[in-house]
Amino acid sequence: MADRSGTMLAIGFLDLDGFKEINDQYGHQAGDTVLQEVARRMQASIRSGDTAARFGGDEFAVLLWGLQQQTECHHLLERMLQAVRQPIPLEQDSVQPAVSIGVALYPLDAAEPDVLLALADTAMYQSKTTGGNRISYHS
Repeated sequence: MADRSGTMLAIGFLDLDGFKEINDQYGHQAGDTVLQEVARRMQASIRSGDTAARFGGDEFAVLLWGLQQQTECHHLLERMLQAVRQPIPLEQDSVQPAVSIGVALYPLDAAEPDVLLALADTAMYQSKTTGGNRISYHS
């Protein structure tokens, strides 16, 4: 689709920062509540033609289609970061989740889907090791 339309595709790989601590402090049911709310917020913050999915554990993937330039991708992901950062009420408390995002762009970074996902995963770890709660691009 990106080739036909002459646009870019962004693959974002996301990981919740500090999710283990949420599970340890509040229990797995609270952790499930956080995962469900984060997924809902992610889906609400992207465009109708884009895709957000839980990849496994506390990891998610996002496909952003029809991008004209990288700044468009950045604006969409910043909006997602802001949505995810809002407090989530739990039974007796609330948590303020954060997410690290790694991004790879088609066709700039690679052409193969599995390579793009691996590059986005590497960029996500770069985001985590530089403090988390941010967006890092494959370079």
